[in-house]
Amino acid sequence: GKPLSAWMRELPMELEDATNSVAAAAIRQIGVKGLPYILRELRQKDTKPKELLGKCNDWLEEKLRLKLFNFRLTLERRCVAFIAIAALGTNAAPAIPEIVRNLDDPEIVLNNCYALAVIGLPALPELRRLAQPTNAKTRENCASAFAVFPENEEAESVLLSLTRDKSQRVRQIAVFSLS
Repeated sequence: GKPLSAWMRELPMELEDATNSVAAAAIRQIGVKGLPYILRELRQKDTKPKELLGKCNDWLEEKLRLKLFNFRLTLERRCVAFIAIAALGTNAAPAIPEIVRNLDDPEIVLNNCYALAVIGLPALPELRRLAQPTNAKTRENCASAFAVFPENEEAESVLLSLTRDKSQRVRQIAVFSLS
């Protein structure tokens, strides 16, 4: 069959569509053996020249309908990786310690918070811990990630506590995630 990287390229970019797709079923079939590759994708960062090239490419495609390069920026690759983790669901729980280590990097923290959220209940203690620090940006990312967390009373209580946060932005995101 196809390698994991090919299945990940076929994942729809919408979480709801992706989890029921043929590609997601194939990723579930590959299972935890695919976690090292998925986690590598979740850590990816673009070099500044590639980032600039990507922006130029997007501009050319938008304005002139001309695409010079066919590559994925790492932001998109990280999104696909979090969607692949969503396909695995709680089976991706062994990845939690590595995902938590990625949370120290501001460039990749949001996708990693989302990855924790789509793992579900096994990741709830880590998300609860992230809701506590004094860093407002970490609390924002955590509140945002709860938007994709499976319905759960304990998760809702964490979000409710974030609606009373001292940061207005955290409060707004928490309210949005509750809706």
